[in-house]
Amino acid sequence: MVNLWAVPSVPDSNANTDKTTQVYYPLFSSIEIHPDYVDCLRFCGDCILSHAAATNTNERRTNAIHLWKIDGFNSSDSVPTDPPLPGPNIYTRSAFGGRFQRLLTFDMPDTNPFYIRFSLFDGLSGHPILVMGNQKSKYCFWDLQKLEQGPDGNDIASAKRSASKRRRGGGNAGRGARTATSALGRDAQAQARAEEASASASAGAELEAETERESETPASRGDSAPAARATSNGPMRTGIPALDAKFDPSDPFRPIPPHHTVTIPKYNFLTRQCAWSNDGKWLVGVGDIGLIVVMKRW
Repeated sequence: MVNLWAVPSVPDSNANTDKTTQVYYPLFSSIEIHPDYVDCLRFCGDCILSHAAATNTNERRTNAIHLWKIDGFNSSDSVPTDPPLPGPNIYTRSAFGGRFQRLLTFDMPDTNPFYIRFSLFDGLSGHPILVMGNQKSKYCFWDLQKLEQGPDGNDIASAKRSASKRRRGGGNAGRGARTATSALGRDAQAQARAEEASASASAGAELEAETERESETPASRGDSAPAARATSNGPMRTGIPALDAKFDPSDPFRPIPPHHTVTIPKYNFLTRQCAWSNDGKWLVGVGDIGLIVVMKRW
């Protein structure tokens, strides 16, 4: 269950007395956002990021971080005076005139146990970055700004190198290694691989042609130009399906794979919490077996 209260003004009429100010009913309450115990939640502007354990269910919507918003909620508006009252068969109640909307789903595999907390860097010294560790020593990162702007040149170059390595049979594919992904991400990755296999030649030719055309523009000779191109009916596209799947925010229920991952070698531990430094350059993760991990922002 997710509840939202408004903190009352203090001091109030109970100040300097033995009475405690009690707020009985939340302004928003819902058991429909997550099917299990909610263990981490924080605001992202007026939107909300939340994650829940997957201890009692095998539903496909678990093992994910959700970005969602409360219909009609605006933190700058006055606080509603009448909280909604609970009742039979009421699973979501809100004083803001609606329910809630799912905006994005971030695929976060292997986060079944209760109490695993994500972290969001939203300072002024860099892009907002969402990160969470799992029970297999793996940290997943998402650049939230790139979900609006699209991937940059470094992302495209990295995707082309990875595709070239797969075609040559190198890397983990050549050694028969397996990547640990959740059921949420396997469908999206399988679809992306199938699309990439059928369209790799045309996508590569289209990307090279686009690069040549951009090299002839004034922006490419001095000014910065977007690495991906915008379509009239969708998000920024690169022509590389596997890469576009990471930066496509058009479907709120499709799990978005991480933009970057780090796996701690030689250890297999459960990360419980991670936190950014104030400048966003360092990430500290802590968990089981008394281990503290310090990583530099990539």
